[in-house]
Parts: sequence; C-alpha cells; structure tokens
Amino acid sequence: MGKIKTRNDRVEREPSSAGRRAEKLSGYIDMFGQNKTTTPPKTEYTPTGTQLSADKLKFGYWFVKHRLMIRRIFILTLVGVDAILVIAVLYGFLNLFLLSRATEQRMELELSAPKLSYDTLWQINQPIALVVSGSGAFVNGAGKYDFWAEVENTNANWYAKEVKYHFEAGETVTATKIDYILPASVHYILDLGAETQAAPNAVLVLEDVKWEKVADYEKLRDKILNIEVLEPRFIPSGQSTLSGNTGVSRVEFKAKNSSAYNFWQIDFVVMLIRGNSAVFINKVPVRDFRSGQEKNISFNIYQNLSGTGEVRVLPAVDILNPESFRGFDL
Repeated sequence: MGKIKTRNDRVEREPSSAGRRAEKLSGYIDMFGQNKTTTPPKTEYTPTGTQLSADKLKFGYWFVKHRLMIRRIFILTLVGVDAILVIAVLYGFLNLFLLSRATEQRMELELSAPKLSYDTLWQINQPIALVVSGSGAFVNGAGKYDFWAEVENTNANWYAKEVKYHFEAGETVTATKIDYILPASVHYILDLGAETQAAPNAVLVLEDVKWEKVADYEKLRDKILNIEVLEPRFIPSGQSTLSGNTGVSRVEFKAKNSSAYNFWQIDFVVMLIRGNSAVFINKVPVRDFRSGQEKNISFNIYQNLSGTGEVRVLPAVDILNPESFRGFDL
C-alpha cells in the first residue's frame, strides 16, 4: 500500500536566489555580530621612461631656440666646402693647360731626346779581350824551340772559336796557327819545334779572334768535361829504364774519361815545374778516347832535366765543337 505524507513530514526544496545571497552575506558577520566592509586592493603606478634632468631640459630649450641658426650654419658650411672643391678643380685645369704647359713641354723634349749611346751599348755587349798571362820558349834540340803562352778568357759566356796567332822572338816570327779558348778558362797556346837559332823574349801575337756567344756554359762544362788525370810522374834521366840513354827523361801518367761522351782526340798539356817556373812544356794528343776508358800515357824527353818538382797535366778538348765528339758503335 502507498505511504501517505502528513503535514509534519519535512519537505525538501531548492533554495531560492534570495537565500543564496543571504548565505553569502552571512560570511561577513564578525564575531560581535557586526558586518565587515571590504575595500579593493591598492595598486601603485610605476613610470616606464627615464626622468629628464635639468641639463637635458636646458639643452632641449637651447636647441629649439637656436634651431634656425644651426640650420643656417650647416648650409653655409656646405656652401664653403663646395666652393673650395670648385676652386681646386678650376686650378687643376688651369695648371694643366696653362701654368705648367711650358714645364711639361720641356720634360717631353728631355724624354724624347736620345740618351742611349749605341756605341757604348755595342761595347758593353762585346767580349773582353783575351789576357796573355805569360809567354816564353824552351830549347827543343838543335835549332828548335818550343814556344808557349798562357792565355786567359775571362768571359763567362763568350767562346773564342778561332784564335789566329804567331810568336815573335827577336827577328824570329813563327808561322800563323789557329787555336781555340773556352769561356772562363786558362788555355796554353803552343808552337812546338819551331825552327829558329834563338828565341829571346818570346811573345805571343794575337792576329785575329772570332767570338761566339754561348749560354749556360758552366752547366755544359760540368756535364761533359770530366777527364781525370791520375798518378803523374816524372822520371829523371838518371833513373830512366832506357839502357844506354842517360840523357833521356820520361813522363808517365794515367788518364780516364769519366764523362758519358766519346772523343776523337784529347790533348794533354804537360808542364814540368821547378820552383815557381816552368822548365818544360809539351802537348800529347790521345786519339779515340771513349767513355769510361782509362789509358796509360807516357813519352820521353830527350833532355837532361833534373830537379823537377812538379808534373802538371792539363786535359784540353773543344767541347763546343761538335766535331770533337765521336759517336757510339752499334
């Protein structure tokens, strides 16, 4: 059966809006029953910019007051600079076409005047003359003399390709012969066995020299001219092994072709030195001297030479003449 509600039963209802406001206000009653009054929170103003100082205010006031004058000064300054530039340009044109014209014409004449002496230039490009350091003659049997002269070519790039010469001694004049002298070298010019009865104060006379300019001669010389002279020895007449010839001396030495080239002929100039002077000179030709070959060379001197201290052997070959080289056998 259903239950019947009576008046005494409590009926639950939703609170009204007025009731809700009353509940909120009840929270502001203090302990003495007095209502509290609420105040909004305080806010402080903080300036975001910087404060102007007195000096800045004074400067701003002065600038505003004199702004027109500053503008005029700036314009006058620009006008002055412009005037200076215009004056400088005008002076440059006047100086170029009027004031300095005479000076420039004089300079042009000086520059166009020929200052180079072609004679001097020709002399500079010519080789230096050969220098004869010494000359003399040695007796070589009855009525014969060996003439010699030491000649130096001081030019590093000039080759005395053809040297025509003869010797003069008193009234004796030898026949004209031809020799060569390599660049930057000392060469001995000889005339051996010249027939004459006397040869006092023999001197070398160079009749004519034909020059030829060469490049990189030093490298070429180091590459080709590699002839070694080994164990030169002089055997006086008293120690010679030739029986019955007590007046015969002997010179012996070894020569090696250490270059990579074959030569048709190499001349060896042999000098015997006593003290500081030469007492004998000779030229020994060695034919068909091939690369890597070593030869024993000797010759007799039919004179009684004693007291000789040094044997000087100098190889001589014209490495600038293609005809000096011998080809290789296949």
